[in-house]
Amino acid sequence: MEAVRTPQPTILVVDDETDICLALSDLLGNEGYQVEAVETGKEALGRVFPLHPYSAVILDLGLPDL
Repeated sequence: MEAVRTPQPTILVVDDETDICLALSDLLGNEGYQVEAVETGKEALGRVFPLHPYSAVILDLGLPDL
């Protein structure tokens, strides 16, 4: 009998500091999440609005383009 695989939750990380994006991506990835990281608000909006099924978004509220 095959195990049923459930899709891993996907988290979008949005921060203009590359080191923070990398650290959060590594941390969340090690916990079993799929992670996508972008560095601008425009990139984030482009990914969220075309019906992208994110379980959560971690957002830097101080982004200069938001």
